[in-house]
Amino acid sequence: MLLWRDFADATASADWLADSVAKRLALAIKTRNRAGLVVSGGRTPALFFDRLSQRAVEWKLVTVTLADERCVPADHADSNQRFVRERLLVGPAAVARFVPLGDEIAGLPRPWDVTVLGMGEDGHTASLFPGGDTLPQALSPATAGPVVALKAPGAKQKRLTMTLPELINTHALFVQISGDTKKRVLEEARRADAPPPIGMVLRAAPADVTVVWSPDGGHA
Repeated sequence: MLLWRDFADATASADWLADSVAKRLALAIKTRNRAGLVVSGGRTPALFFDRLSQRAVEWKLVTVTLADERCVPADHADSNQRFVRERLLVGPAAVARFVPLGDEIAGLPRPWDVTVLGMGEDGHTASLFPGGDTLPQALSPATAGPVVALKAPGAKQKRLTMTLPELINTHALFVQISGDTKKRVLEEARRADAPPPIGMVLRAAPADVTVVWSPDGGHA
């Protein structure tokens, strides 16, 4: 079931999302003595990361990885790993285990407890870009590995992305977006006969799915 939550501004959106994800992680730790969190890069999650990093979670029992990554060095300005280390893995959350996106995630427990995605104005999510050279492979349930490399006209650098089956293998899925354009794109993707990648993810996801929207991104 898909829920849609609209907020008055980016701060309210980030606070609610941080509270919701923290509760999910705490429940997973109580139930399984561990939690797995998948997050995205881009600019939209910045405030959410700031808020989540301060939440009272037993972070030493949380494993964090990425939904996608640019093929750049870990300290590059465009690196999602760098972004996550600087904005999420700080304060109380600094003791969480971080696993960069790559073959090593194959050994992590599934399903993920929480996956938080974003979306571009072209309807891509993670790095499932329309027109990507390996997009059919990344969207196929028959693809063996959890991660696929992809080049696309809409992506400046080569990317690594979780496949669609990997993204939906989660207990809870959140999609965080901002702005009227993205709201319209996402609403259209849900109804389209041939949806862009975000629409395919939403249709395939068996988990609880919540779209979190604010009129502005609040990129701090």
